[in-house]
Amino acid sequence: MQIENNRVVFIRYLMKNQAGEILEDTLSRDPIGFLHGSAAIHPDLQKQLNGFKVGDKPRVSLTLSAHEDFVFEVIIDAVREATEAEIVLGYPLQVPPKCEEDCDCYDV
Repeated sequence: MQIENNRVVFIRYLMKNQAGEILEDTLSRDPIGFLHGSAAIHPDLQKQLNGFKVGDKPRVSLTLSAHEDFVFEVIIDAVREATEAEIVLGYPLQVPPKCEEDCDCYDV
């Protein structure tokens, strides 16, 4: 199933600045869920994730401040249809899948 509006997406990511410094690392944590198409995450990030599916590892660049671009190395852990309640509320109601010890992670 591909990422598109009104689907619940669970991701883990590594966020780096232009110098390659790691600013945020969620790879060894449980995935973060959001309703794709809602205001839950940056709209440019959502736009760049369109069409990806479970297991994909897109690398996307975003300009989040006037002075610096950031790179996100993302792992798509799960994609599913959102329920009607989730669409109305704008966020997922179910718990994300657990990241097991042998989860597929980037080498840092």
